[in-house]
Amino acid sequence: MQRFKFLNRKNDQRVQKCFYKCSANHRITKIVREVYLRNDISCGVERCNVCENKNKKKYLDAERNILILDINTIVKYIDFLYECNVDNILIPLTIYEHVRTFNKILHKKLHELCYETEDSNPSSTKRYSVFANKFCKFTYVDENTDLATKQVQEIIKIVIWMKQHNARLKLIVVSNNNFLKDDCLKNDISCFSLYEYVKGLRKGNKKKEALGAINLDTLKMYFEEDMLMEEQHSKEGGVENGQADSNEDTFPIAEAKRMFEPHLEKKEMIQRLRDNLIVKGIFQVICVNKMALVKITDTDEVLIRGSERMNRALHNDVVAVQILEDGGGELSGQEEEDYFEEVISPEEEQHEGGKQQEGELHQGKTHEGGKQQEGELHQGKTHEGETPPKSNARKGKVYGKVVGIISRGRKEYGGVIKAYEKEQNAHRKKILFFKAFNNKVPYIIVKSSMGEELKNKRVIVVIDKWDYNSKYPLGRCLSVLGICDDIETETKLIYNEYNISTKEFSESAYKCLPPNDWAIPEEEYAKRRDFRNVITFSIDPPGCEDIDDALSVRMMEGQNVIEVGVHIADVSYFVKQNSALDLEASKRCTTVYLINQRVEMLPKLLTTDLCSLVEGQDRLTYSCIFTFDANYQVVDINVCKCIIRSNKSFSYEQAQKLIDDGEDSSPTAEALRLLNNIAKHLKEKWLNEGALELRGNSEVLFEFESNDFSKTKNLKPYVSYDTNKLIEAFMLLANRSVARIIYQGFKAASVLRRHPPPKNEHLKELNDYLESINIHDFKYGTSKELSHSINNINLKEDKVLCNILKILITKCMNEAVFISGYSVHNNEMLRHYGLAADIYTFFTSPIRRYADIMVHRVLNHIYGVENLDSKYLDVIYLNKQVALLNEKYRNARFAGRASVEFFSYLYIKKVGNQITNAVITNLKKNGVQIFLPSYSVEGICYLKRKDGFVFDEKRKRFQRIGENDEVLFSLSFYDNIQVHVQVDSSDIKCQSNFVFIKKL
Repeated sequence: MQRFKFLNRKNDQRVQKCFYKCSANHRITKIVREVYLRNDISCGVERCNVCENKNKKKYLDAERNILILDINTIVKYIDFLYECNVDNILIPLTIYEHVRTFNKILHKKLHELCYETEDSNPSSTKRYSVFANKFCKFTYVDENTDLATKQVQEIIKIVIWMKQHNARLKLIVVSNNNFLKDDCLKNDISCFSLYEYVKGLRKGNKKKEALGAINLDTLKMYFEEDMLMEEQHSKEGGVENGQADSNEDTFPIAEAKRMFEPHLEKKEMIQRLRDNLIVKGIFQVICVNKMALVKITDTDEVLIRGSERMNRALHNDVVAVQILEDGGGELSGQEEEDYFEEVISPEEEQHEGGKQQEGELHQGKTHEGGKQQEGELHQGKTHEGETPPKSNARKGKVYGKVVGIISRGRKEYGGVIKAYEKEQNAHRKKILFFKAFNNKVPYIIVKSSMGEELKNKRVIVVIDKWDYNSKYPLGRCLSVLGICDDIETETKLIYNEYNISTKEFSESAYKCLPPNDWAIPEEEYAKRRDFRNVITFSIDPPGCEDIDDALSVRMMEGQNVIEVGVHIADVSYFVKQNSALDLEASKRCTTVYLINQRVEMLPKLLTTDLCSLVEGQDRLTYSCIFTFDANYQVVDINVCKCIIRSNKSFSYEQAQKLIDDGEDSSPTAEALRLLNNIAKHLKEKWLNEGALELRGNSEVLFEFESNDFSKTKNLKPYVSYDTNKLIEAFMLLANRSVARIIYQGFKAASVLRRHPPPKNEHLKELNDYLESINIHDFKYGTSKELSHSINNINLKEDKVLCNILKILITKCMNEAVFISGYSVHNNEMLRHYGLAADIYTFFTSPIRRYADIMVHRVLNHIYGVENLDSKYLDVIYLNKQVALLNEKYRNARFAGRASVEFFSYLYIKKVGNQITNAVITNLKKNGVQIFLPSYSVEGICYLKRKDGFVFDEKRKRFQRIGENDEVLFSLSFYDNIQVHVQVDSSDIKCQSNFVFIKKL
């Protein structure tokens, strides 16, 4: 990108710039370069009469204060600058480049502020300008000057030259640097700290404009240190350096002793990776401070046991791992544990003085005895003094330890602050604990005096560092989202956790849209097949606005065949390749659906109007036209562009009632019945081939009073009709068919959907559970066997068992993922296990999935409608976009689940604590997983040893022991129990608690 254009070559001044470069073989080379100093560098001020600013994309406003920031201000307050509306800022190029060299994340934000103009980011509207001071003869400072002095001199020279260049400019230097402040004073230059400047704005008339939507609590967090210093100076007339910190309480967990091994230096880490002494992978936490998995490749993984060997790595970090021989021996105080996630707070941990946390059951004496389950490690002795065998625990597993962090996966987390209950020092510098929304993140220490203000608030915290002598990472608050349990606040928290952007589309994206009164051009009627006189309808959930599919059906006269059209909104007609709208959609990748709102992948003009296949309107479609014979066998497929006019937009329930109404013989009712028969034939065929039907009554439906999401009226299981399966069958048929076409027609650019087979050990554990309740015909060697096993259990007509089985089998499955044609090396990589399909893609939802738009474009290329952009042939681009599709699609799914959990919590909170029945679906050492048929939700009921519960590992059951050491009862898989459903507002995820009452 060309950012600076030098127009005048007269009166150049040349200087030499030298630096030293270290090569890969550690040879040091001196590099000398000649730099031309110019006298025509643009000042970057809008409508400047002296210089030309033709190449500038952003200009400074000459009528407002122009702020010049030093390096320390940028580093310390970049988050504030990014979020607030304080702008009209000049950044010296030397400072911009210095930031780039030492902090990539910080530089990314600074780059967006200075250069982004086409992004949907609000920072794109701010006025920032980078001034090329290192190329200006009037502002150049000798490279040999020491860094601190050089930065001071550069800013002073820039201000002096800018005043000479344009006397009407109002320039303010923003810095906390006392040396710079002194020099500014000597040169009659205004200089304030950012806190002083913002404080002045808050007193002035432009407070709301300048600070945007940032609330007072957030401002306090950004400038807390400045406020404390101001308070100390006002009370004491100034505090000597270091005095404030000298009286601080030290947190007992973070003592000076070394708790972790130091990480390898970057240079040594690179060399060891080259020598294959260590390996690189993605760190995935299984249980905080206990167990993690490092994914080396799709098939290779390394287990990390215990916090010492996890060595300060965080979830999704890229880490360097050293493989340990024979599991690396025993760990002091660490186990590979089969526990449900149960987080203990740091203060509870301190209070217990290192004892085992409450809720974790010691491996003690059971009344039946028993060996340790395979795959588990155990530290210490059993109740009877026997050390369990170790050989099975390590069979087939590779163990290791983290020796370095290559890159952090994430730094910012949403959650809640919890104060550490301990006397604080006189300066109110309290130690707080932050609990993240993500249970895979450890507690974070936050030093702040705002404990009271942050109580019951959701906040965003960034991790600054994690020293080897601290048990927990150290962080600081960035912003306050709002109070707990508030729908808007919790929704913001979900968006933050799953990295979902809710920002408005950019102006340039909106410019890509057709006008509101757009009508289909006449040439499109001539080029497309016309289905407007064929019976066509859509079937969707009630209230659906973004209708991206419809079905048509007709008997072909004299041919004894049936023509079924699967019509999909032709979104690629409106979203042109490489347009600003296309670029934004490619970043969003999917529409995100929460209970109370949705975040669109495309603007509403397209999603709910021009592309939505609403009834009674002519719409452009990309269609799969299937021809069926009298036996419902597909005899022909034609993919083409069409125009349709939907006769009716049905809900699933409305369409089902029409099918079931034997007295209705209207053409629409007959068409629905015919499609239903074809769909049943297709489903039966696929089930016989091994497709898995795993959708049970595990989904829930919320009813609200007067569409007020704060007033939940009812929570009930979602009712699925045959019409749900009807639509699903034809969408699957279209996706299967299109997948073959794009793979055969243009393999390299195709985007496909792959579902790898599950791991057999997970299904084996499920089989063991089923055998414990006398179900011995559960086979799972192939998808066909598993499909037949599910069908056999369905025949038992036990709806609760069927639902539980489908939920448990779904949990055994691997995740389905997008792949590009480039990455396919054999036919097995194409297979979709769950659908028993040899090849599969997504074609049928382009309004809400970018992958479908990509598939439509490949079809356009194959059929000669429009050539694909060359980037689709770039393996790097395609693989990068596919990886983003997987990330965004996964995050959208998790966000939807989190929203369901939150509104379930609100409903239970509203109706009050309930006593209800539940079924045990899984057992681990510290509790049981349960399914509540009345709510169709799952939960965990923790069972405490102090209440007499002891886990029998061999038989996978709990026993409750009485006062006289007698067995009162046992709890096993599929047992019915009664639980007390409670709400816990202190729980970060706003989930319900389930307390055991009795066995039924």
